[in-house]
Amino acid sequence: MQKAEDKRDFYRCLNDQLLIKGMEWLSKKTNWLHRPLDGLSREFTEMVPLLENALYCLVLLKSHKRDLVFSSRERVSHLLHFQMGNGLFPKYIHLYGKKTSLKTSRGIAYTFYTLLKFHKKLLGDKAQEVEASLASLLNGYLNLLTEELVNSTHWPLLRLCQ
Repeated sequence: MQKAEDKRDFYRCLNDQLLIKGMEWLSKKTNWLHRPLDGLSREFTEMVPLLENALYCLVLLKSHKRDLVFSSRERVSHLLHFQMGNGLFPKYIHLYGKKTSLKTSRGIAYTFYTLLKFHKKLLGDKAQEVEASLASLLNGYLNLLTEELVNSTHWPLLRLCQ
């Protein structure tokens, strides 16, 4: 019993630390998390990483504080606007419409899955939007992987193995 409480306390403390770090990275102008130029400086680039912002939504929800939960819902809604036609997301907001990132999309898919699995009630009416987005994202991801597989040089070998 003590171990479970220690584990909960550890994760609660970790979430609080992530919340503080996220608030440090939060831009007053844009209300998005911006990437720091390096790990030590207080100067930030204009680049807005979507994966870090999605993870910040998760941190806000896990806090279970009313104002932060509402902020998280709002952020999730804003994030969904940057999903491209193929279902994937760009790495940074300024790349929207130009280039998607498989790594970022995979991370956002996992984050959305976690939001839905453990915090669906806290998402409220945004849960349906997140579900639709996740389905579109996974579909786009699988389509892209299938295209890469078909276009790879190993495709004839795969047909022989069937």
